[in-house]
Amino acid sequence: MPIDLTGENRDVTRAVEVIRALLGDAHITPRTATSFAEDALGVLEAHHTVINIASTPATATAIGLAVARLVAEHGAESGPSSHTDPPSWLSIDVGDGADRIPEDAAFAFGAGTLAEVPVVLRCETGFRETLSVGVVTRSGDVATGEAVRDRIRSAAQELNPLRGRAITASLRGGLTFRAFELTGDRAEVVVPEQVWAEIDLSVRAVTTHADQLRRLGFRAARGVLLCGPPGVGKTAVSRAVAAELVGDFTVIVVGAAAIGADLASVYAAAVEFGRCVVILDDVDLAVRRRGDGDDSALASLLDALDGVDQSAEVLTIATTNDPRSLDGAATRATRFDSVVEVGYPNREALIGILQRRTAGLGLTDDDVAVIADSLPSETSGADVGALVRRVVLANAGTDIDAFLLEVRRRGWLAAVPVGQYL
Repeated sequence: MPIDLTGENRDVTRAVEVIRALLGDAHITPRTATSFAEDALGVLEAHHTVINIASTPATATAIGLAVARLVAEHGAESGPSSHTDPPSWLSIDVGDGADRIPEDAAFAFGAGTLAEVPVVLRCETGFRETLSVGVVTRSGDVATGEAVRDRIRSAAQELNPLRGRAITASLRGGLTFRAFELTGDRAEVVVPEQVWAEIDLSVRAVTTHADQLRRLGFRAARGVLLCGPPGVGKTAVSRAVAAELVGDFTVIVVGAAAIGADLASVYAAAVEFGRCVVILDDVDLAVRRRGDGDDSALASLLDALDGVDQSAEVLTIATTNDPRSLDGAATRATRFDSVVEVGYPNREALIGILQRRTAGLGLTDDDVAVIADSLPSETSGADVGALVRRVVLANAGTDIDAFLLEVRRRGWLAAVPVGQYL
């Protein structure tokens, strides 16, 4: 005669299952996510409370690392997080080596380990690889669950492998962050001194003078818009500044698609990372004047800039080839504190760029000066680099005559043919 075990404690039903299996009468029922949590907490699921910790693309890995540390520290028992699937882990690269984080798993912490009462952490990876962690406790232990949640969040901020690094923000089915090696050197960038003076003023707002500004009621967050024709060094300036700050700051280089579609999420991530430099390259490619196309990109930019925590130490550096194409609302002083023009280099600057680019080629200072004088008036630093590369690749020598010949040929000035093919 079958015995009805409905309502019995999970320990009782589990013991019966084991006895039946030992007697050869039945197989052991696979452990489910529900039974795992019930065993750990000692009460049925109806008496459980779950406090969820949602993650973002910027925090998912960090939250996973925080959970993994707790599991290792307290020797937590692992089990299924959904149905009867076995626990699974994900290997990750954290910059200074490999590590792993829970992908889909649950972990039981006995009383007196993670907390005074038993706790279960349930980890599930969902859409766009975002990790969701549920802190499961008995219904009467909600305060304990909230304390564990706060502890995980705090640890995640410290453990975030993207914090203090240079990362890209791009749209790949969703907002994605990837670390990269940032290079840049102020000494290698030839621009007018007033450009550096304006940049340094903005850097002071988020570093040495941030506290003073806040005490006076001003915001620490600052925005700089660098304007000028292609190739004059706008991107080089932003990279050089970022290279000086990375480590103490997280540097986020935002792709055009993310600028136009999900910039608010980028700035939300900046809060998670702490002190940040946000670089918006060629912002005019993503955002135009009102009525010149899809206004949603403009709205995304305006909402994101307006939503920056005014007390946060966030420096935004945007670049544009055509400031006239930007809507006036995007360039007003409350959004960009400084609009800095980076023009074509003058003769002195061209000589400096040529000296750097031709170092080791055997040219004299007089040779460099003659080459600089032969260049068109609107020659950018990028043009100079293209000229030097072309001379080297031509295999006709690298003396002054080879340079002057190439200058006359103008092959280093990439130009699109005028007209149309028939």
